[in-house]
Amino acid sequence: NGAKTALVHDRPVLGGNCSDELGVGTDGASNHQPNGRESGLVEEWNLLDPNRGGHRLSAAALLTGGETNLAVLLNERVTGAVSNADGRIAAVLARNTRTGRRTRVAGRLFVDATGDGWVGYYAGAKYRFGREAQAEFNEPKSHMPEKADALTMSGCLCSYAYEMREAPVAYETPAWADVLPPGFDRPVASLAMPWWLEHPNDLDDLADAEEARDELLRYNFAYWGWLKNKSKLASRAKNAELVSVPIVNGRRESRRLVGDYVLNANDLVAGRVFPDAVCHGGWGLDVHDVLGMKRPVGNGWQGNPIPVPTYSIPFRSLYSANVPNLLMAGRCLSATHLALGSARVGATCAVTGQAAGTAAALCRRYGLTPRELGAQRISELQQTLLKDDQYVPGVLNRDPLDFARDATVDASSASCWQSFHPPNWAPCPKGVENGPNGTKLAVDACAFAVVDGVTRIVGNKAHAWVSSEELPQWISLTFDEPKTISEVRITFDTDLSLPFAEFFPKTLVKDYELEVLADGAWWTVAEETGNARRLRVHRFSPVKADAVRLTVKATHGLPEARVFEIRVY
Repeated sequence: NGAKTALVHDRPVLGGNCSDELGVGTDGASNHQPNGRESGLVEEWNLLDPNRGGHRLSAAALLTGGETNLAVLLNERVTGAVSNADGRIAAVLARNTRTGRRTRVAGRLFVDATGDGWVGYYAGAKYRFGREAQAEFNEPKSHMPEKADALTMSGCLCSYAYEMREAPVAYETPAWADVLPPGFDRPVASLAMPWWLEHPNDLDDLADAEEARDELLRYNFAYWGWLKNKSKLASRAKNAELVSVPIVNGRRESRRLVGDYVLNANDLVAGRVFPDAVCHGGWGLDVHDVLGMKRPVGNGWQGNPIPVPTYSIPFRSLYSANVPNLLMAGRCLSATHLALGSARVGATCAVTGQAAGTAAALCRRYGLTPRELGAQRISELQQTLLKDDQYVPGVLNRDPLDFARDATVDASSASCWQSFHPPNWAPCPKGVENGPNGTKLAVDACAFAVVDGVTRIVGNKAHAWVSSEELPQWISLTFDEPKTISEVRITFDTDLSLPFAEFFPKTLVKDYELEVLADGAWWTVAEETGNARRLRVHRFSPVKADAVRLTVKATHGLPEARVFEIRVY
């Protein structure tokens, strides 16, 4: 969005817990919500790879030099902040973890995405740490203590690797790792590392980082010994050999910076849609046992996870309450301990990052603080996020510059959504006119879905054009009068019911052609084969056009075309 940006990171690779280095999955709303997967930049970075049959996180894309406004500073640990008299941050101070060189990075806006709230801490931002007293937000008594404390969820080393040998491999737990309590016997289903391989929460992952990491190492080696020698899977594990254990702690919780609003568990359980919503979540309220593996039995949770519907995250939870030019993203957002149990997962962190980064760019453009932006231009922030394929619950495309919103929609064929479980398509009624926003529907109601302002299945509404006859099929937008256009944005269907996991979506359009009608003839402005992306942005020399037409020639598996949105600028 046009702002010069320095991305300062203290590790050699990007991606945080979801990086190649730490290996945590990019979990999010789609693990629990129908068609809930996060879109926008996290969808783009988790590149769809048809050759591998699934997703792969590709933070390395940021290192190719293609983003001219971006400077990436790796191995740079922020160690301080320089503030002006009015409390605004003027610069952050960093030290290179490999060379010791010191760096000063100045800026107008700062986004704390450190996970631990370090920038905010150094700048004097208000923050929370540990668990709130249950009565403060009236959150569930089953999950929150009567009195506030400083306990935070343990991180984990994700994850050890083992190999199967042709003969039994003996293993004896080292004496220095003999830390499991007497009677340890938790249910396990496989030899893979469980997510609850954690230290007791009175160990502070932030203040006692080395000790906490070492304790996690001890628990890894102790757990492997129990698994091989004492568990119900011992016979299956007799030929298994432990070959590696990570040494970087993937932290789950530390500081949470305080914004103008503190997101709490009741907001999530109610599926609240805030007027200043900028992104969504949907992972359950998932907080872990404060005793970690000191508890010999149990399932690893501090109270079973509480399901939540799709909920929104307000912009007021993504900027500091007392540092005027500080935004925050990821797990140091403004939230309670229990709300963080949902918002801390990777894909949810990612969409808060896109929201905060977009807001910073708009603040820079208009000379506003984040609080002023929220008060004066929240609609513009929401519309910018939608344009970049971020889902914002309750917000429709109302972009006044999008010519498609007032166009006449036509299609060679179309199907309508009849039911949700299971999906069932049938031909749409013909001859419907005067749709929402005054749009004329030249052929059928379902073609109108590409301009209805929503780019995913929501509840029992598809919000997509789906062809009903053999490919190729086309959909067109015709303007009341010629428009000078230079950009078309198309949102395809990458099956948002799937998590960021092991499947390449059959729903995705593979081959297509984009044309414009000018001077009485159709001109091709883009032709793609092997498409692997949900959002495609095609820019071309300005042309005075009467219409645009998208022809879908093939998909990655389904017999029909699916398109959620077409925008024209």
